[in-house]
Amino acid sequence: MKRFDAIVIGAGPSGMMAAIQASKHGSVCIIERCLSPGKKLLLTGGGRCNITANFSVKDFLKGVTRNPSFLFSSLYQFSSEDSINFFKENNVELITEKLGAVFPESNKAETIRHCFVTLLQQNHISINHGYVDSVKTLDGGTFEIHIKKEKSETSIECTSLIVSTGGKSYPQTGSDGTGFTLAQNFGHTIENLEPGLTSFNSDSFAWGHCKGISIQNVNITLKKLNKAFTGDFLFTNNGISGPVVLNASLESFEEEDVEIDFLPSLSIGQWKKSVSSFREKGSELVLSKWLKKFLPKRVTDTMIENVDFPLDRTGAVFSKEEERSIFNQIKKQTITNMRKNEIGHAMITLGGVNVKEINPKTMESKLVKNLFFAGEIIDVSGKTGGYNLQIALTTGFVAGQLGNQ
Repeated sequence: MKRFDAIVIGAGPSGMMAAIQASKHGSVCIIERCLSPGKKLLLTGGGRCNITANFSVKDFLKGVTRNPSFLFSSLYQFSSEDSINFFKENNVELITEKLGAVFPESNKAETIRHCFVTLLQQNHISINHGYVDSVKTLDGGTFEIHIKKEKSETSIECTSLIVSTGGKSYPQTGSDGTGFTLAQNFGHTIENLEPGLTSFNSDSFAWGHCKGISIQNVNITLKKLNKAFTGDFLFTNNGISGPVVLNASLESFEEEDVEIDFLPSLSIGQWKKSVSSFREKGSELVLSKWLKKFLPKRVTDTMIENVDFPLDRTGAVFSKEEERSIFNQIKKQTITNMRKNEIGHAMITLGGVNVKEINPKTMESKLVKNLFFAGEIIDVSGKTGGYNLQIALTTGFVAGQLGNQ
């Protein structure tokens, strides 16, 4: 049976980073189901690959919404600044955009994937393509991994095992949830799994004809949870999306009523002043054309229809009651019974291996010696904007030290 000092299950960003670091301590093999490593990496940042959020550790942790304290020690070992330096040292030019988002200058996720693949080759890290059928601990404390392939099967052995199999989102990229079963077989607790960084859908969605319209700096409130979020907003065919919705989806819920303030900067005083001007124009301007100064026409036409006003209502007959109704359509628009998109289409998986069962300084299991976890399989996550990829790189880096700090 072939033996390695370390085996990494999963060739996502956390797994590749872990393997590169572990190769400094001995021989390493990656087990990966997909034919090419880093498949899910190609989807990040809309295909541009937002590798990190360029902030201090203290400020970065403000963007970690789930178990941020768990990352405190590891981020001081490998921070956003370290990630930037890591890629620059490996000939990847980077650009920093608004809100600290860092991308490869090429604007192509393939640039980051190629960097990792090159480093795997340079560090003589082999990739064993196959499906992990079982893992067992041998008497000497080593691990035996049984691998099934399309036409064959084999077993390999290692001293240290790093599990970086991802979550359950985008299973076609290899993140099919099998890592959670593996962790459970070792006695670990898996916290409730649900979609994160995903859109909201509703069976009774009445805004489908607004699909593709985006609006900047919108406030949305999850009414049952009484939690508010601000950011850019997007209409989809059967629901809503955009960064503000993606970040709201990091909350746990099955169904929510969402209140939308399309223009949080619009005060009641500003509104009344504008309405007064509209009325002064009398019959010269119709409601549907006047409202275009506030929001896209398809959106405002829907608002007018929602309150059953004619689109050609003029300022001359625009009543106080109609004024209040339209204002509420803009400021307090409510879409009921919204659900998250299913987990297979979410960007990340919320939940995972309970962080209380992992040493935050090493990513080693507190239950099984020389078993490490990295990436999305751990119950820790952050908002959109490079936070989750940085979490993957950080935990992968630390796990790859194999407890040798």
